[in-house]
Amino acid sequence: MKTYQPQEIIIAEDIRMEVGGKITLVGVTPSVVVITKSKANKQAMHTLAVYCEILNGDEISSAHISISAPNEEILVEGNIPIPEGDKRHMVLAGKFVNMKFKESGTYRVSINIEGDTISKDVKVKINEEGK
Repeated sequence: MKTYQPQEIIIAEDIRMEVGGKITLVGVTPSVVVITKSKANKQAMHTLAVYCEILNGDEISSAHISISAPNEEILVEGNIPIPEGDKRHMVLAGKFVNMKFKESGTYRVSINIEGDTISKDVKVKINEEGK
């Protein structure tokens, strides 16, 4: 029986581990990620950071994260390192640098923990430079 409790997924532009174990999120995005691309480029590039707290995560041994496009194509994915030690309140996080966005639309961030998936939809709006 699953006892861990995933909390809200937070999307930001950057995530950093600070001295003393604190985590800093920069550019938290509550609604729409707005990206500007030049006319010469077919796609826009942007960094996305993903943060999720898990309560009672003692039984968690693996986690996987992915971000998929509006057409459900997986753009990026990877395994999330599981922290050592006390897992009563743990953080799962990932940072994807220079992701390529081809179109505006709703992208999906998914975290798979021991076969269960939690997801968050992220709206992306691409503006063309000079418009």
